[in-house]
Amino acid sequence: MVPAAARSFAPSAERGGPLDLLRFAAAILIVLYHYAVAAPVDVTRLHPALTRGYLATDFFLILSGYVLAKAYGRRLLEGRSTALQVVSRRWRRIWPGHAVMMLTFLAFVTASTALGHAPNRPLDYQPADFLAQLFLVQAWGAPVGTGWNFPTWSLSALFVCYAVFPFAWRLAARSPAAGVAAAGLLLVMAVDAWAEVALGGPMFQLPYFLGVVRALPLFLFGLGLARVTEDHPVPRAWADAVWTLALAGLAAVQLLGRGDLVSMVLIGLIIVGCGSIQGRRGSPVVGYLARLSFSLFLTHILTAAIWFNVVGRLFAGGSAAERWLAWAASVPAALGVAALFHHLIDQPLQTIIATAIRSGRERRAAPREPAKQPAA
Repeated sequence: MVPAAARSFAPSAERGGPLDLLRFAAAILIVLYHYAVAAPVDVTRLHPALTRGYLATDFFLILSGYVLAKAYGRRLLEGRSTALQVVSRRWRRIWPGHAVMMLTFLAFVTASTALGHAPNRPLDYQPADFLAQLFLVQAWGAPVGTGWNFPTWSLSALFVCYAVFPFAWRLAARSPAAGVAAAGLLLVMAVDAWAEVALGGPMFQLPYFLGVVRALPLFLFGLGLARVTEDHPVPRAWADAVWTLALAGLAAVQLLGRGDLVSMVLIGLIIVGCGSIQGRRGSPVVGYLARLSFSLFLTHILTAAIWFNVVGRLFAGGSAAERWLAWAASVPAALGVAALFHHLIDQPLQTIIATAIRSGRERRAAPREPAKQPAA
């Protein structure tokens, strides 16, 4: 028997809606957060709120749980997808482009070192750290450096979440919806309290090698939000008010002071509100920018390394206005590199993989010709 949560649970193919817009906005915030220290004046010192760019990563982690439940929840419960298929599909989508980017990073560091421009912190660019990042295991608990393409710790942590997801969703589908969401939030609070006591800081600022400790509770919170919206959907008439008020509240919290747990609740409400109006006609431009977000995430650190070491040095002796202009131009440069990577590398790779999988299925499905009998 299929649980009630499965019967109404249908994935949404709508692209270009509010969630896609938020996905792209969060990607831009991550870029600005990582580029801030290279500005003529470290902009994170202007106001404490500017030091909380990590909330954009938390948004992605919560959103991942929500969206994965929307995409695969029904298929899992109906037996049309397995746990292995969920993980393998995510691996095929993420790892090929990531691997190309890591090899590009290796070539860049090797060439720069050969030309006399070694990394400022060479201990963060060890071979073991490179291999851990290449195979996306750097956030699983073993201490590693913070060099190479360091933001990919979140991808490493998410693969643990993907492995847990099928089992967590089956349990969630058989549990009271409100209880699932509440349990997810309580788990976030419990892990944050544990991190404060055991590690001396909030879970939202754990070192990268403990990324799974940060990611899994947030991912499960997002899963719980997806579950609760099935039994208690937000009316479309209210959805806009939910996400706009939550967004305003999130901005106010950042201005008033640090409130990470409150921020997680507000981020959850933003996702629920935007997810409840996904049926509206989306914008092709927004859909494209959302698809570009993954390539932007993968490429922006290497883009920064090249931009600020080449263009930044050219303008180092210029006026303040020139230096600010050079820094501001780094964001369009990052978008341009991301677009090239998306069209020339990531999408062609995905097309090749999809074609190979389809061809393999067709060969397996094709009827075999009976063996010819030898002539008498």
